[in-house]
Amino acid sequence: MVTVIVTAVLITAFLIVFSLAMGVFSTSLLFWAHGGGWHPLRMARDTADELRAMFTRSRS
Repeated sequence: MVTVIVTAVLITAFLIVFSLAMGVFSTSLLFWAHGGGWHPLRMARDTADELRAMFTRSRS
């Protein structure tokens, strides 16, 4: 029973992360098509950096 719950949670987490990644990707493609170029990619990188900083801070 526990494995079923853990599997469901993992699948849900993966779907959430995947949909967020696809959202960022499609947004960056839209900006790229309109000549925005690097803006959404830089935003995504900054967000990743912030998350990484938060994670390393919470661990130490």
